[in-house]
Amino acid sequence: MDKISDVTVGESVYINSRREKGAIVEVRESSLIVRLLTGRVEVREGDFERR
Repeated sequence: MDKISDVTVGESVYINSRREKGAIVEVRESSLIVRLLTGRVEVREGDFERR
């Protein structure tokens, strides 16, 4: 499982709960902000993976 501390801004991640892939626009202490085609979402650790 990937951790928030392992990813960087601009990297693409797959969001498991939404079944979509998007680019990270902000890394926070306990979550990520990911830009998708439908907008931006906040993603918690354990709900994303690098692909």
